[in-house]
Amino acid sequence: MKKTLSLVLTAALLLTCVLTLASCGSKKPIIGIIQFGSHESLNNCYNGILKGLEESGINADEYDIQLVNSNFDMILSQTQANTFVNKGAKVIIAIATPSAMAAANAAADTDTAVVYCAITDGSVMANFKNVTGSSDVPNFEKQLTVVTGFMGKSDLKIGVLYSTEESSSPFQIAELKKAAAAYAGMT
Repeated sequence: MKKTLSLVLTAALLLTCVLTLASCGSKKPIIGIIQFGSHESLNNCYNGILKGLEESGINADEYDIQLVNSNFDMILSQTQANTFVNKGAKVIIAIATPSAMAAANAAADTDTAVVYCAITDGSVMANFKNVTGSSDVPNFEKQLTVVTGFMGKSDLKIGVLYSTEESSSPFQIAELKKAAAAYAGMT
């Protein structure tokens, strides 16, 4: 009886090992997502990415979608990007400028594609191959058209929220001032 039980257990163990090794060969392509930190706007980007993948017909079950959060640590972002490249990720989706720069640098000499979002100045990504994405800078001229359509142009003063903790704020203020100057001489 003990011999039969031992044979059954050995056969079960061998079958488990064979099935485990067989599944290793059928790895799903990796889509790596690096979110720079937990912030409502960045969380919205992540949710939008998942919705966009679904709406574009990509079956999420056919991919290994891996989300990592850098907790606003640039060094951790770089480590995460390097890890995705070393794992052979097909694409790295980077949420926010530090994650995008880390991903672009890590994938610079590889075939890994990088797609970024929530970047204020997309021109910082211009020197990288296999990199594309979208900026979060609004179209200030269109916004000015809407505001002046409701309020009129004479003696209009526009207030802007400015955060000293957001590195993109000075850039956005400068872009708004340029748009205002171009739009009917507003300053």
